[in-house]
Amino acid sequence: MGPYLCSATEIGTHAITHYVKNQSLLMHELLGSLQWNGRMDYCNKMTLTSQLSCFLGTFWLSDDHINMVVEEILIDMHAERPEDMKYVQVASLFFAQELWNAKNYELHVKEDGLLKLYFPIHVSENHWIVGMINFQNCIW
Repeated sequence: MGPYLCSATEIGTHAITHYVKNQSLLMHELLGSLQWNGRMDYCNKMTLTSQLSCFLGTFWLSDDHINMVVEEILIDMHAERPEDMKYVQVASLFFAQELWNAKNYELHVKEDGLLKLYFPIHVSENHWIVGMINFQNCIW
């Protein structure tokens, strides 16, 4: 699994830089095999493959892009570390709205032993960062 579910102190900045460079090369290679503006399904929706090119530079990432990343993280977690699915969750973009339904997360923490919750945060209306709550160590 990629380092996106770990902090820089857990892995080290050099390892993250190396991972990102390798993933970028892989992404360039894979994008070359896709039909331009071909239809692609994700999150029970449809998008065009041309939208994937936004990940390669400093292009604006829309809500749909962030939802694609969240979906891929969940797919990777399920495939590579299914045992963590009980203890670590990745929330959707609608996390703020879901806070109104905080009882669901409270039940996962108290009854299921949820240890971490990751969620996207929109900063200054032009940038996305990852938020994380570590319930075990009371860190956010």
